[in-house]
Amino acid sequence: MKLWLTRQHNGLYMLTRLKPQESTILGTDKKGMYIEKGEPVGMLNLCDLALKVFQLEKELDPGQSVRVELKGNLL
Repeated sequence: MKLWLTRQHNGLYMLTRLKPQESTILGTDKKGMYIEKGEPVGMLNLCDLALKVFQLEKELDPGQSVRVELKGNLL
């Protein structure tokens, strides 16, 4: 399954099927990454160990998204 791995502005990561959108946090001048309406996966606040799952060698910048592929097998 092709997904988006995105570094949130709090330093943690999110994994989504739809590309998340960056928007200003209501009532502030700060930016945040938001899941699109209807998102079927939507895993938030993953630690940087998520980088090892996808064999990424360096951290993403806050707000940066990359395409990753997640494969699964029946055990």
